[in-house]
Amino acid sequence: MKTNERQRLILTSEFIGDTPHDFYDGSIGGLVLGRRHSEGSIYGVRETNGGKMELIMNMEGGEYLMNAMATDKYSDRLNEINQYVSNEPEIQKDRIEKLSCVIDAGNNYGFIQFSNYDQFIINRNATAKYLEELDEMNSRALAKYLAEKNNKPIQ
Repeated sequence: MKTNERQRLILTSEFIGDTPHDFYDGSIGGLVLGRRHSEGSIYGVRETNGGKMELIMNMEGGEYLMNAMATDKYSDRLNEINQYVSNEPEIQKDRIEKLSCVIDAGNNYGFIQFSNYDQFIINRNATAKYLEELDEMNSRALAKYLAEKNNKPIQ
């Protein structure tokens, strides 16, 4: 599911309140670690044109957030992967340690700030099954984007 398909709510101080919270940069994507839906989820936010944060979705630890470049380049494959729903075991630490990007939101009430472009979220079970492929697509798309931006060849 692309993030722009959800209803939006502008975050206010009443919504955030005095609860301890952290903001994490999700623009480059990665495996998201943190609370499950049953534990209160992790909220995704995006900056509006007026400079305020809008709540665009919630996600849970164990899902993979693709960056915008990978979302654009690999959308057909991402849709195919995200159809996988069979139960998979928890992702083990040794697999996580090999990843290019991990967003560790911990167990606090955290907010992941998305880019202003579409980013694909892969469900937990599909992420567990296809983790290395997702990380490779995400990293490759980011490297290509950065190389083009800096006019340098990809190594």
